[in-house]
Amino acid sequence: MILNGFSTFFILYYYYILIYSLYIATYAYQIHNKILETPRTTDWFPKEDASVFKKLLAKNFNFLVQTKNKFFGSGTAKNQ
Repeated sequence: MILNGFSTFFILYYYYILIYSLYIATYAYQIHNKILETPRTTDWFPKEDASVFKKLLAKNFNFLVQTKNKFFGSGTAKNQ
């Protein structure tokens, strides 16, 4: 069977997606029996020329996220 250019491209693209999606899925997720690290939010560091509001918000960001999670829960924890 002779394949035209489009069919060849489609087959190669399909195998590319198949191989790389399996590769990502196999190394990215692990099951742990216990919590390895204390859950925390991502640190945020505003630039030097940022406004006072941004600097104040960044300084209290972890506290604000923890407070939000106590009232509304964590979206990340719900996805696990």
